Amino acid sequence: TFSRTMITFTTVFLVVLVLYIFGGETLRSFSFAMMIGIIFGTYSSLFIATPIILDTYGKQEERERLAAGENITATPGDAPKLRPTTV
Repeated sequence: TFSRTMITFTTVFLVVLVLYIFGGETLRSFSFAMMIGIIFGTYSSLFIATPIILDTYGKQEERERLAAGENITATPGDAPKLRPTTV
């Protein structure tokens, strides 16, 4: 979920930022690379992976409806619905 991703991003980024500021020269370059990786990883989780998952679930539901013999004429307001998951 969005909130869990942002909380994880914030806590990890703050720890790596402290390493960057207070760490030595060796840790500084490593911490900088980690910060870049954390930013790109969070972006990927939020804006790239989410639409792919939504599209996958929508196609899965469409296949299930076709197998059941239902009429699947989509209306403009239709959107794929995700099933709740537990972690």
